[in-house]
Amino acid sequence: MNAAIDRRTLIAALAATAALPSSLAFAEPRTVTGSALYRERIALPPDAVLTVRLGVLAGNALGSQLIAEQIVAPAGQVPIPFSLSFDTQDAPQDARLGLDATITAAGATLFRTAQAIPLPAGDAAVEIMLASAREPAAKPAPITGVEWQVEHIEGVDNLGETRPTLTIGADGRAGGSTGCNRFFAKATIDGEVLAFSEAGTTFMACDETVMRVERAFLDALAAVAAYRLEDGMLVLVDAEGVARMKLTSAA
Repeated sequence: MNAAIDRRTLIAALAATAALPSSLAFAEPRTVTGSALYRERIALPPDAVLTVRLGVLAGNALGSQLIAEQIVAPAGQVPIPFSLSFDTQDAPQDARLGLDATITAAGATLFRTAQAIPLPAGDAAVEIMLASAREPAAKPAPITGVEWQVEHIEGVDNLGETRPTLTIGADGRAGGSTGCNRFFAKATIDGEVLAFSEAGTTFMACDETVMRVERAFLDALAAVAAYRLEDGMLVLVDAEGVARMKLTSAA
């Protein structure tokens, strides 16, 4: 009788496990360990604080989705060890994860990572190299003041003959053509992080094929979280690092 009950209990437990969503059934904890350091031979002040963040990569920086954070206070001296624990179900499936770090004291940033570090597979310790925040960060190649023409929109097979264009001014004003209407928006640029406000447009009606391209263009623009330059091509990516648009200089 007890064996029958145990068998039924086991079957019920297995059925319950099978019924779990895959993100829960296969979720597992993971711990990322490593150390943060810098090349300068400078001692940190006693009140220095190290902050290490884990999040979804958007280009070479972390996007808006953070997964874990550790604050080491006081930081001590380099190399400063850190340990970040998170549940794999908290990360979007197939997302590219990365780490960044800062060292602050008295409200000022002393050191920071120049760009996020992709999270390696496995359990190997991660070394995060920081650069002095007092030195100007290397500026990416300029994307402002250039008329960019769309060459590819994710999910669109045929852009047609009249392709959308995009220009970003030094003051952050963005605009161009959707292929049918003129549009305007506000761009915010911080390093390689890039975002656009909701775009406004004129109200011309065009062929349905052109209008489909317009909708795809505006949807992709709204999803942009960062950019990168690849052989002169401007690649606009979303918060999960997916390339939503590729553009080339129209000049």
